[in-house]
Amino acid sequence: KFKNFVLNQFQGPLAFIRSAIDVQSSQDNKGKKQILGQLDGLIKELKDWENLSLLDHLEDSKESMTILSKLFENLTFELGTQLKKRDILLVCDYQLTGGWVEIDVLRTKLFFHCVFRELIKFIESKSELIIEAWIAGNCTCIRTRSTSKILIQNFTQIMHSSPYIKSAEKILADLGGSMEFEADSSVNLKICLPFKVAIHPKPLVRWDSVGLSERIDPNKFNVVMLGKPFETDSLVKIIDHELINLIVAEESTFVLSAIKEVNIDALIIYNEKINQELFDLMTTLQASHEYRVGLPIIYIYEFIAYGFQEKLMDLGIDTFIQLPSSSEFISKRLLGQLLYRKKYLEEKRLHALVGEEGEATLHLSPNEKLVRQAMRIIRDQYANPNFRVEMLSQQLGISKIKCYRLFKHVLDTSPSDLIIKLRLQKAEQLLVRKNMNISEVGFECGFNDPKYFSKLFKKHYGASPRSFV
Repeated sequence: KFKNFVLNQFQGPLAFIRSAIDVQSSQDNKGKKQILGQLDGLIKELKDWENLSLLDHLEDSKESMTILSKLFENLTFELGTQLKKRDILLVCDYQLTGGWVEIDVLRTKLFFHCVFRELIKFIESKSELIIEAWIAGNCTCIRTRSTSKILIQNFTQIMHSSPYIKSAEKILADLGGSMEFEADSSVNLKICLPFKVAIHPKPLVRWDSVGLSERIDPNKFNVVMLGKPFETDSLVKIIDHELINLIVAEESTFVLSAIKEVNIDALIIYNEKINQELFDLMTTLQASHEYRVGLPIIYIYEFIAYGFQEKLMDLGIDTFIQLPSSSEFISKRLLGQLLYRKKYLEEKRLHALVGEEGEATLHLSPNEKLVRQAMRIIRDQYANPNFRVEMLSQQLGISKIKCYRLFKHVLDTSPSDLIIKLRLQKAEQLLVRKNMNISEVGFECGFNDPKYFSKLFKKHYGASPRSFV
């Protein structure tokens, strides 16, 4: 209860104070910088504390493939960046396998974060933190040592009462691991994390950009995931769906190659840092109107530095998902954005084909020009209740089957569905003007039966025609 009180009462005012100080044109820049540094530290502390509550929503443990040497090198790099700022020397000695193994990667990263995030708070400058890791059977052994006097004095209390250590112990139990510690002349923490040798030699979803368009299902959404191979497999298992072609890319250059090969419906960026490659990728996407229009770009992460999200938003990323999140939530969020973009592009395409002649129409394909001609015929026949696909195909000079294939290819819909859709759009325009009653609007748009018209209208717009009058 106290934790919830602190979070609710302090977070808002602290953020407000920080913003207020940031916009002040104070002459005492040094003092201002010190105050901002203190505030940022408090805000980060509260943010990390809040993130502990996410650990209560972890799903059942799920193993995924990774390379232990790569995984631990990456975790150590993140830790080393923090220690360097505090002038603490990090010494690592890893004797880990370079082959693929199966382990709950998300829980392993969360465990590592909880333990070392708490320990480094008590290590003074100029001290040393030593991390050793080796393989013993099917177990990863990790030993942490430090001669920091402050850490030695507080170590036992930290291990018994810290909420971060309590969370780490819970995660470790899920992983089937164990942890022992002692503090005498130095701190000594030993951790055991079991793993399995991977049945498959590498992650199941991996693509080569060469000839990509010939090897993917054209009836599915194309989703590209940019991330490191030693941590993406767990996310692949969540996102892989019967409606999705999932293309995993280790480097942003592959993403650009994939974009040239196929139309991309969404881009997922997993734990990538802001660097020149990511900057170039986002710049290319923004400059390429063909691919950038309504393209969902989702950034997924476990931990994010304070202020980093704002920098990502400046690059054009506007959707963020923090792990742990439920598989159902991630899938629904992604599919929702894919379907929304599909509808948006269909409406945009339809508008372009129905609209007036212009420069854009000069670039239409022969099939698109034929559909545009069909649109004009349908628009002229709004009020004719007897107008059917047979009449449309006759006026176009093509067979009914070819007419169906034409509309399916260009607009991914049938001509009969499009006739109804355009009639309903016309009906909406007439209803908004409020010059006719519902029955008159229905007759004007080719519906002889007012009840049938109302039923179709409600199905399409989610509201009855009466609500528009």
